[in-house]
Amino acid sequence: LLQVIEGSKSALGDEDVDTLDAVEVLASFYISKERWDEAELLLSQSIESRKQMNRQGLSHPATLRSMEILATLYMGMTRWEEAATVLEDIVAKRDALTQLGPDHPHTFRSIDLLSQVYRKLGRWGEMDELRRRMLRAR
Repeated sequence: LLQVIEGSKSALGDEDVDTLDAVEVLASFYISKERWDEAELLLSQSIESRKQMNRQGLSHPATLRSMEILATLYMGMTRWEEAATVLEDIVAKRDALTQLGPDHPHTFRSIDLLSQVYRKLGRWGEMDELRRRMLRAR
């Protein structure tokens, strides 16, 4: 992965979509190995790059995907409040996007993750509300 990223950076640039996708794959690998600090650094850089390069900034679907990976990192680290904050932002932004919207599978994935975080935080009412939303839509 490191060789792929370096090759992509030299051929396409640091902020190319393919380079950023490869960086996120590496970050996901680091998450699976509980290499939290390395994953968080890569994801922070990726989110910032995507925010700068897309007209929609933090509302762009690719940026939201990067943020969702960051939320899973926080979940793995049991940083539940931070995960909730990121996921709440993602769900709100995905709900508002015309190309995704409230019934899109990506929105549902974020809602499911957020409901898991709410369960860990003991926020039962909010968890129940999200799960009911998913059931109604299905």
